[in-house]
Amino acid sequence: MQTTTPGADLAREIERLSHDGLHRPDEWLRFLAMDVLAGFGKHLEEPWSEYHHERLFGIAQLYAKRVLESPWSDILGSAYMELSSHGHRQWMGQFFTPECIADLAAEMTFAGTERLLEKDGSELIRVMEPAAGAGAMLLATCKAVDGHCGADVLRRFSFTAIDLDGLCAHMAAAQLLANAHIHAALGEVLVYHGNALTDERFQTVIHATALPLGDEQPPAVVPAEDPRRIEAVREAATSHFGEQLSLFV
Repeated sequence: MQTTTPGADLAREIERLSHDGLHRPDEWLRFLAMDVLAGFGKHLEEPWSEYHHERLFGIAQLYAKRVLESPWSDILGSAYMELSSHGHRQWMGQFFTPECIADLAAEMTFAGTERLLEKDGSELIRVMEPAAGAGAMLLATCKAVDGHCGADVLRRFSFTAIDLDGLCAHMAAAQLLANAHIHAALGEVLVYHGNALTDERFQTVIHATALPLGDEQPPAVVPAEDPRRIEAVREAATSHFGEQLSLFV
């Protein structure tokens, strides 16, 4: 029996749009991620034309529907891999961790989530993915924490994603924010475009924090480009080189 991936219908719609000949599938996928992020306040360098706005509205609605139906699933990464398998590999050469493997790795890493919650609540529990792709591992982490401790606990977590590929970084940012908006607030989401293992400057794609509940005192948040934060991220990436997920301070 043939199974469909979470992003299969989105990939088909993006491929249909690319038949206009104006943009490649990877460009439409980038536009979609940028459009999702614009909905959360990220500035677009130029407003969409009527042509783009009309088409992006349709695929954004489809993406939102899939996020609603499949919490914490890597829908954009799935669509990317579908498009790559349809002959677009010259523009889409990344290979992402399958969702089932990401789920297993996250379960193994965060099965003892309760012990992490013994930390002082004034500090967020920080999780980083230094080669984030479309965000599959961090999404799987959210799913594991949600499953073990409940969605409310995700407010205690800070998620940092980094990728050298700009499209991947934008997809990871869009997916984390879309799921946080629909399913459960995340304490902090920080996504960088850059190489975690070099001294090159990171570009901040998105930096968002959850609004405090009632009289709750929000944890202290260090600005995305604060040198102390960058140093901690690089140190964690170096010390956990070869690992997909790491906890860091």
